[in-house]
Amino acid sequence: MNVETANFVHPSFVEIIRQITPDEAKILKQLPVKGLCEPLVDVEIEKDNAEGRFGVYSNYGVIGYEADCEYPEKISLYVDNLKRLALVKIPENTFLIDEWRYEKIVNSVHYKDIVEEVKKEGEVFYVKRMIGLTDYGMRLREICLS
Repeated sequence: MNVETANFVHPSFVEIIRQITPDEAKILKQLPVKGLCEPLVDVEIEKDNAEGRFGVYSNYGVIGYEADCEYPEKISLYVDNLKRLALVKIPENTFLIDEWRYEKIVNSVHYKDIVEEVKKEGEVFYVKRMIGLTDYGMRLREICLS
Protein backbone atom coordinates (compact mmCIF):
# COMPACT_ATOMS: atom_id res chain seq x y z
CA MET A 1 0.00 0.00 0.00
CA ASN A 2 1.26 3.45 -0.86
CA VAL A 3 -0.10 6.99 -0.98
CA GLU A 4 -1.84 6.42 -4.32
CA THR A 5 -3.68 3.28 -3.18
CA ALA A 6 -4.35 4.29 0.44
CA ASN A 7 -7.68 5.85 -0.57
CA PHE A 8 -8.87 2.59 -2.12
CA VAL A 9 -7.29 -0.29 -0.17
CA HIS A 10 -7.94 -0.98 3.46
CA PRO A 11 -5.12 -2.74 5.34
CA SER A 12 -7.59 -5.23 6.85
CA PHE A 13 -8.32 -6.71 3.40
CA VAL A 14 -5.35 -9.09 3.79
CA GLU A 15 -6.85 -10.54 6.97
CA ILE A 16 -10.31 -10.73 5.42
CA ILE A 17 -9.01 -12.71 2.43
CA ARG A 18 -7.49 -15.20 4.87
CA GLN A 19 -10.88 -15.65 6.53
CA ILE A 20 -13.07 -16.39 3.53
CA THR A 21 -13.37 -19.56 1.49
CA PRO A 22 -13.23 -19.68 -2.31
CA ASP A 23 -17.00 -20.28 -2.29
CA GLU A 24 -17.56 -17.17 -0.17
CA ALA A 25 -15.47 -15.16 -2.65
CA LYS A 26 -17.72 -16.47 -5.45
CA ILE A 27 -20.80 -15.34 -3.52
CA LEU A 28 -19.31 -11.88 -3.02
CA LYS A 29 -18.68 -11.66 -6.76
CA GLN A 30 -22.23 -12.86 -7.52
CA LEU A 31 -23.98 -10.32 -5.30
CA PRO A 32 -25.32 -7.26 -7.13
CA VAL A 33 -23.86 -3.80 -6.74
CA LYS A 34 -24.43 -1.86 -3.55
CA GLY A 35 -28.04 -0.87 -3.13
CA LEU A 36 -29.41 -4.04 -4.75
CA CYS A 37 -30.01 -7.32 -2.95
CA GLU A 38 -30.52 -11.03 -3.47
CA PRO A 39 -33.28 -13.05 -1.78
CA LEU A 40 -32.76 -15.36 1.17
CA VAL A 41 -35.25 -17.20 3.36
CA ASP A 42 -35.34 -18.50 6.89
CA VAL A 43 -37.21 -21.77 7.40
CA GLU A 44 -39.43 -22.02 10.47
CA ILE A 45 -41.81 -24.61 11.85
CA GLU A 46 -44.91 -24.25 13.97
CA LYS A 47 -45.60 -27.23 16.23
CA ASP A 48 -49.12 -28.26 17.19
CA ASN A 49 -48.25 -28.52 20.87
CA ALA A 50 -46.32 -25.23 21.18
CA GLU A 51 -47.01 -21.57 20.71
CA GLY A 52 -45.04 -19.65 18.12
CA ARG A 53 -42.67 -20.60 15.38
CA PHE A 54 -39.19 -22.05 15.70
CA GLY A 55 -36.34 -21.31 13.32
CA VAL A 56 -34.78 -24.45 11.87
CA TYR A 57 -32.70 -23.05 9.01
CA SER A 58 -31.51 -19.52 8.38
CA ASN A 59 -30.12 -17.64 5.40
CA TYR A 60 -31.03 -20.18 2.74
CA GLY A 61 -30.92 -19.15 -0.89
CA VAL A 62 -29.87 -20.29 -4.34
CA ILE A 63 -27.06 -17.78 -4.72
CA GLY A 64 -24.51 -20.50 -3.92
CA TYR A 65 -25.78 -22.48 -6.90
CA GLU A 66 -25.90 -19.40 -9.12
CA ALA A 67 -22.33 -18.50 -8.15
CA ASP A 68 -21.19 -22.04 -9.03
CA CYS A 69 -19.93 -22.77 -5.52
CA GLU A 70 -18.29 -26.10 -4.86
CA TYR A 71 -20.51 -26.62 -1.80
CA PRO A 72 -23.64 -24.51 -2.47
CA GLU A 73 -25.60 -26.31 0.24
CA LYS A 74 -23.39 -24.55 2.83
CA ILE A 75 -24.93 -21.18 1.96
CA SER A 76 -26.12 -20.57 5.52
CA LEU A 77 -22.61 -21.03 6.91
CA TYR A 78 -21.10 -18.86 4.17
CA VAL A 79 -23.60 -16.06 4.75
CA ASP A 80 -23.00 -16.14 8.51
CA ASN A 81 -19.26 -15.75 7.96
CA LEU A 82 -19.63 -12.95 5.39
CA LYS A 83 -21.95 -11.15 7.80
CA ARG A 84 -19.50 -11.66 10.69
CA LEU A 85 -16.80 -10.03 8.56
CA ALA A 86 -19.14 -7.07 7.78
CA LEU A 87 -18.95 -7.77 4.04
CA VAL A 88 -22.71 -8.27 3.68
CA LYS A 89 -25.80 -7.04 5.44
CA ILE A 90 -29.13 -8.74 6.03
CA PRO A 91 -31.52 -6.03 7.17
CA GLU A 92 -34.14 -7.02 9.74
CA ASN A 93 -37.79 -7.06 8.72
CA THR A 94 -37.12 -6.24 5.07
CA PHE A 95 -37.59 -8.26 1.92
CA LEU A 96 -37.75 -7.92 -1.84
CA ILE A 97 -41.14 -7.17 -3.38
CA ASP A 98 -40.68 -9.42 -6.43
CA GLU A 99 -42.25 -12.73 -5.39
CA TRP A 100 -40.65 -14.62 -8.29
CA ARG A 101 -37.26 -14.09 -6.65
CA TYR A 102 -38.39 -16.13 -3.64
CA GLU A 103 -40.19 -18.70 -5.80
CA LYS A 104 -36.86 -19.74 -7.34
CA ILE A 105 -35.70 -20.55 -3.79
CA VAL A 106 -38.79 -22.44 -2.59
CA ASN A 107 -39.01 -24.37 -5.86
CA SER A 108 -35.38 -25.52 -5.65
CA VAL A 109 -34.61 -29.18 -4.99
CA HIS A 110 -32.48 -28.46 -1.91
CA TYR A 111 -35.20 -26.30 -0.32
CA LYS A 112 -37.74 -29.06 -0.92
CA ASP A 113 -35.35 -31.51 0.76
CA ILE A 114 -35.13 -29.19 3.79
CA VAL A 115 -38.93 -28.98 3.97
CA GLU A 116 -39.27 -32.75 3.66
CA GLU A 117 -36.82 -33.22 6.51
CA VAL A 118 -38.46 -30.80 8.95
CA LYS A 119 -42.16 -31.10 8.13
CA LYS A 120 -42.50 -34.11 10.43
CA GLU A 121 -41.88 -31.66 13.31
CA GLY A 122 -44.69 -29.29 12.34
CA GLU A 123 -46.05 -26.95 9.70
CA VAL A 124 -43.27 -25.35 7.62
CA PHE A 125 -43.09 -21.63 6.80
CA TYR A 126 -40.48 -19.45 5.19
CA VAL A 127 -39.61 -15.89 6.09
CA LYS A 128 -38.43 -13.64 3.28
CA ARG A 129 -35.06 -11.97 3.80
CA MET A 130 -32.50 -10.30 1.59
CA ILE A 131 -28.72 -9.95 1.43
CA GLY A 132 -26.61 -7.16 0.01
CA LEU A 133 -23.06 -5.88 0.05
CA THR A 134 -21.89 -3.36 2.62
CA ASP A 135 -19.65 -0.48 1.54
CA TYR A 136 -16.73 -2.42 2.99
CA GLY A 137 -17.72 -5.56 1.09
CA MET A 138 -18.14 -3.64 -2.15
CA ARG A 139 -14.67 -2.11 -1.80
CA LEU A 140 -13.07 -5.46 -0.98
CA ARG A 141 -14.75 -7.00 -4.03
CA GLU A 142 -13.55 -4.18 -6.30
CA ILE A 143 -9.97 -4.34 -5.05
CA CYS A 144 -9.39 -8.02 -4.30
CA LEU A 145 -11.85 -10.05 -6.33
CA SER A 146 -11.98 -8.31 -9.70
